[in-house]
Amino acid sequence: RVRQGRFRYITPTKLVVKGISKHAVVGFLPENTVFSGANTPAFIIENSDYDWRLFLALLNSHVVSHYLRSVCPAKLQGYFRFNANNLNLIPIPTEVDDKIQKSLIDLTDKIIELKEEHANKYSRSLNRIRDNFGLEKIPKKLQCFQLLKFQEFLKIINDEGKIKPSLKEQDEWDDYFNEVVPVLNNLESKIIDCNDKINLLVYDIYKIRSNDRVVIEKD
Repeated sequence: RVRQGRFRYITPTKLVVKGISKHAVVGFLPENTVFSGANTPAFIIENSDYDWRLFLALLNSHVVSHYLRSVCPAKLQGYFRFNANNLNLIPIPTEVDDKIQKSLIDLTDKIIELKEEHANKYSRSLNRIRDNFGLEKIPKKLQCFQLLKFQEFLKIINDEGKIKPSLKEQDEWDDYFNEVVPVLNNLESKIIDCNDKINLLVYDIYKIRSNDRVVIEKD
C-alpha cells in the first residue's frame, strides 16, 4: 500500500483502488507519477514475475470483486470500503499459464487503449456542449449524454444553457449527436467485451465451477 512521504513511490507504476464503491474498481498511474487522496489505497508490484497488467486484470475481475465484497466492511446503499488490510489478503495465484498471462495482458492493453480513446472523444464532446451553450459546468443530467435521445438532450440544453440553439443549429446538433453517440457506445461495447473475456480467463485461473460462476455473476 502506498503511504505518503515516500519519494521512491513516484517511480514505479501504481495500481490505485477506488476505496468506496459497490464493486472493485482499480486503475493505474504510470511511472513517475503520484496521487494522494482519501480512500484511495494503492499497490506497487515488486519482486513479482507477473506483469502489472496481469494484476490489473485480476483485481478488476468479477472473482476478486466478489471476494472483496465478502470480506470488506459494508457501508450504506450497497457500498463497501475496500481498505488496505483486506486488499493485502487477496489470494493471488502462484502459477498462471503463459498463454493466459499473454491473453490477459493483451486484453488489458486493449481496454486501456479503448478507454483512452473514449475519454478523449467524450471530453471533447462535453467541452463543445459547454462552450456552445454557455454552460458554466456540465449538468449532471448531461454527464451521460450518450444515453439520451436527442430530444431529451435538447430539452436539457434549453433548460440549463444560457445560449439557446436556433432551428438550424438544432439540426446541426442533431447530426453531431447522431454521429458521436454511436461511436462512444461502440467503444463502451468493446470495453465490455474485453472485460467479459478477462472474466472468463480469471474463472479458469481460479478454477471456479460453473454453478459458482452463476453466483458471482448475480452478485
